[in-house]
Amino acid sequence: MNKQPEITAATRQRIVDAFWALYENSPAAQIRIKEIASGAGINRCTFYQYFTDIYDILRQEEDRIIREIIERRAALDSASGAAEMISGISEMYLANGGYLCILTGENGDPGFALLLKERLLAEFARREGLPVSPETSIVFGFGLNGLLAAFRAWYLGTPRLPAEDFFTLAESMIIRGIPSALRELKRRRL
Repeated sequence: MNKQPEITAATRQRIVDAFWALYENSPAAQIRIKEIASGAGINRCTFYQYFTDIYDILRQEEDRIIREIIERRAALDSASGAAEMISGISEMYLANGGYLCILTGENGDPGFALLLKERLLAEFARREGLPVSPETSIVFGFGLNGLLAAFRAWYLGTPRLPAEDFFTLAESMIIRGIPSALRELKRRRL
């Protein structure tokens, strides 16, 4: 590809956008390169200059999202307070929430949550002062899958709960447990 970098990046992004538009409604196995090319306004040959197949786009996009989550998560360690942390987490999720909802939805990639867990587990164990063990993996997997489900419900909610309220609820579930969070909801509703 001897084209100008801006044109190359724009073409690649059109291909990726066309993929996500199709993936939102169909499993990756049912998406055809012809459909992506049509949606991106390119010919099939151009597609192959950027990706080898449908699963190459999926892998690259999953890697991009996970890298961004890891980078933003690392930046949150330097957050000066709860408000800054809530804002950072909100930005992180809102930037990728649509993609995460697709990946964790009915047409999504069941392996994505496992890949995310694999890439984040060691950092979680290090931060918590724990060894990477079967027990740590189970606890982390339980929490991660619960958070992914909670984030998905929040992101798709209509109307969407304000980010600060969502993170307060999520924090309550993580720190005090679900029964305590339910008691708090009942208390506020009375």
